[in-house]
Amino acid sequence: AHTLGEVGLLVSLATFLALCGPQATASSAARLVAGSRGVDDNAVAHLAVRVALTAAVVLGLVATGVSLLLGAGRLLSVECGGLVVAYSSYLVVRGIRIGRGQFARSALLDGVGSAAALSLVMVALLTERSELLLVPLIVGYLIATWRGWPRRGDRASSEVRRSLVRHAAWGTVFVLSSAGLLQLTMVIAGSRAEAAEVGLYAAALALATPGAMLAVAVRTAFVPELAGLHVAGPER
Repeated sequence: AHTLGEVGLLVSLATFLALCGPQATASSAARLVAGSRGVDDNAVAHLAVRVALTAAVVLGLVATGVSLLLGAGRLLSVECGGLVVAYSSYLVVRGIRIGRGQFARSALLDGVGSAAALSLVMVALLTERSELLLVPLIVGYLIATWRGWPRRGDRASSEVRRSLVRHAAWGTVFVLSSAGLLQLTMVIAGSRAEAAEVGLYAAALALATPGAMLAVAVRTAFVPELAGLHVAGPER
């Protein structure tokens, strides 16, 4: 329970920080890429990647510092920062793929990344290297981004830049006030309770959250398609 509590706390911290901009940027990228489908969308995709990764690097440094303040070891703290960057990268690449309608490729690479992460977790557990338990997640997310980075295109227009930033800002407020609260409770618990108690809370949280995945799946599938239909006009 002690290990589960420490690792669960750092995963929640990394997830919460990734919600502070990168996730909403990924959602905005999916909408804008879907709206420009059929024309060169590399400018939009490249803008989204640049914004998300800039935020992710800053948030990764914050995650490392906060992890140290919460009592995590240096290695786990660095891994927490790396997890923020890897997860943010995965989110924005997946958003671009969804915007382009590449659902099958996204699902396939998600499966490959998950399988690799689970295999590495088993290795870490069997070798009793609990200080490396965040590495499998980092590797899994990076595998899922394989061949998903957009080619550098033309510079996005000022209107597109404003739209992405505006949508990302409001999206961040929305996601922090919903999914972010769950992760924040874990961080608060980790700063107040004993590690064994945090482990029990982490287990309960893991059992409670899968029900929300259906809503996320529906939103992921339909929002980009609706954006494309809106841009196409009433004839579609």
